[in-house]
Amino acid sequence: LFGLFRQRDPLKILVDLDHGLRSQRIFEQCEAIVFFVRLLNRYPSSLIVNSAFLKLGDLYRTSHNLIRYCVLRVFEQCQKHLPKIVNLDPLLKKISCLLNSNDNVARAVTLRVLGCMASGVADRLDIHHKVRQSLESPHPHESCAALWALSQIAQCSSLFAHAILDELPVLVVALHTSQAAKLRLISVLACMHHAPDLAARARTHCMALWESFPTQPFSLVVLRTLTELAARVPSHVAAQIELLLRTIRDDVRAKVRVQALDHVLSLLKFAAGQTPPPRLVETLLPLIHSAPHAVVLGGLRILERLSRLYPAALAVHLPRLHELLE
Repeated sequence: LFGLFRQRDPLKILVDLDHGLRSQRIFEQCEAIVFFVRLLNRYPSSLIVNSAFLKLGDLYRTSHNLIRYCVLRVFEQCQKHLPKIVNLDPLLKKISCLLNSNDNVARAVTLRVLGCMASGVADRLDIHHKVRQSLESPHPHESCAALWALSQIAQCSSLFAHAILDELPVLVVALHTSQAAKLRLISVLACMHHAPDLAARARTHCMALWESFPTQPFSLVVLRTLTELAARVPSHVAAQIELLLRTIRDDVRAKVRVQALDHVLSLLKFAAGQTPPPRLVETLLPLIHSAPHAVVLGGLRILERLSRLYPAALAVHLPRLHELLE
């Protein structure tokens, strides 16, 4: 196989790789699968991409989990080529049939393959249903794979995002859901940006979780989720900066305050108007005098950014800033 790419004809290379896929020796099959990545990157035409993935789909359906994992790696490394697949439905049938398998490892690998194909399954209600079912799996690796697939599909599919939005908070508060799964489920709410009403409902759910789970891991994830959502929905920016400033001012946990400062910095480029967001400077200046070192540095980074974005508005605060720094 190592001499394959001396050939110039990609169809001839594809035929030789197909022989490798049909080999009775596992290492030759794995080697051929790995070479598909090089083939697709060197010859990314629709004909080659379509033929290659259909061959991999056939192998995936009939092989064992080691081969399926190798195929998953090709899907992960060649996601940019997936939109060129013409015969998507046959490929999805070959892949998704494994969701009915009795082998939980095969189901977990399949969920990750489908997550790589998120844009292709955006309107496939049958696959949506299977992914949602898999969240309840008693096998941690399968439920983790379902969570990842769920987040990938939710980013691409407004239909899927609308369907799962109200289920996510229920799963988060459920007693049987582990803390790690709860945190990942909260992060999925950042994908609810497809429509203003969807984003507003997602923010409402996040704020309810902010009140219900005040511990530091949850506070950090909810703040990050709300900030990512605001970055995609400009109408949320002002409210999110207000929440972050309130957290900076009132929260006693240094790590939470530092992350809130970082989030403010990331949202400044989305803030509208010719003046800084209300109460931003007034919140930051007292930090320089009394806050922990990491919080002070975060506040100074924001002030430095403000000095470039709003030099005139910040000038009125310079005397007090000089007093605090002396």
